[in-house]
Amino acid sequence: MKTYILTLALGLITTAGFTQRITKGDDGLDKKVLEVQVTGPALLTLEMERELQLTAQQQQEVKQLNELRYQQLLETEKTATAVSSDQMIQKVHLQNDKALTKVLSSEQLRRFLELEGRQHAQHLSELDNH
Repeated sequence: MKTYILTLALGLITTAGFTQRITKGDDGLDKKVLEVQVTGPALLTLEMERELQLTAQQQQEVKQLNELRYQQLLETEKTATAVSSDQMIQKVHLQNDKALTKVLSSEQLRRFLELEGRQHAQHLSELDNH
């Protein structure tokens, strides 16, 4: 009985140790990013290409939209006051989301918003209307 319990405990500990070593991540993407020093809109575009499986045409349009979005966000940071900053940033994101509805499929847009952590954002219903 003691042998059975010890064997079971050893098996559980071994299994727990192996599962902690298993990671699901973007190691390939991380290595690319570290190799070429990709930042800002280029990093977002690279991630979107990979995660959303964009076509060549979509890649070009998304690249332009991401560059425009980052420029607008930088301008917002420079000109906005602390009170209006959040509203202005939200407006930039909403404009970008509306533009993406013309480029991405509905499934790709849903996945993009999920990746951005905005899958339950209030303005999603506004996207459908425009």
